[in-house]
Amino acid sequence: MAVITPSALISEIRGSVGSQTFSRNHYGAYVKGKLVQTNPDTIPQQAVRTNMADAVLQWQQLDQSEQDEWMQYVSQQLVGKNISRKIRRTAINEYTSRWMNRFAVGGVPAEFAPLPKVRLNPVITSVVQGTSSIVVNIDTLRSVGNCDIVIYATHPISPGINMINQSFYRIIGVFSPATQVDSVDIWTEYNALFPLTIGDIGKKIGIAIRAVNTDNYAAGQFFFVPAIISAIPVELGELVQLYNAGYYNSEMISFIKRGSGVQSAINKTRGKLWMFYRY
Repeated sequence: MAVITPSALISEIRGSVGSQTFSRNHYGAYVKGKLVQTNPDTIPQQAVRTNMADAVLQWQQLDQSEQDEWMQYVSQQLVGKNISRKIRRTAINEYTSRWMNRFAVGGVPAEFAPLPKVRLNPVITSVVQGTSSIVVNIDTLRSVGNCDIVIYATHPISPGINMINQSFYRIIGVFSPATQVDSVDIWTEYNALFPLTIGDIGKKIGIAIRAVNTDNYAAGQFFFVPAIISAIPVELGELVQLYNAGYYNSEMISFIKRGSGVQSAINKTRGKLWMFYRY
């Protein structure tokens, strides 16, 4: 609701009127468009909400001794990447977080205990991209079992963005057993989720990994790295070289053939020789 303070003229207006929001800062009054919340209610969203509801229901069905076990666990644990900002989760938050980890990695519904904590904290040592490949090289730091490695990535974004919003990341794949994972080619999984085009070359994608226990779904911290898209499969484009009638003595012009429309224009061109080269 907007708050209007009347005088000879309106001297102050705050809040929202229709689609506009009025406020003030140290420069004075200003107005901005009101953010309209949307709810696409996609199938993935519905799945997440269903599993969250299941997690809360499962928590409520634990007996008091089991809930006390989780409460004892969280009382001794701090979470967060920044030491000065580490906090303690509530027991139900820790439990539902583990339940959602179980859902994310495709684990079956089962009882699980707070301990042990995550067994691995893998890091990405490098990302090597070629035509039809995005190879993520991983160091698991130690060798233990009962652990999966989950790889996340973002859609292609501007290379000028340094701080990538964590909400952009989506699960690309779950790889197991973690003790045998030292490099993973995620091209197929990535392109299925974020199909690349010629125009994505030179853009940046964020890649992240973390480990998740396979028995109690405890998860480690995310390890993030950026990668620049430097190549795409030859099936996605062809290099077109145009020669004028002079052919050998003429200047060569190169561009990307993007579809049937361009091909049609090429076919209608007279007095020019087109040569196609796959790259």
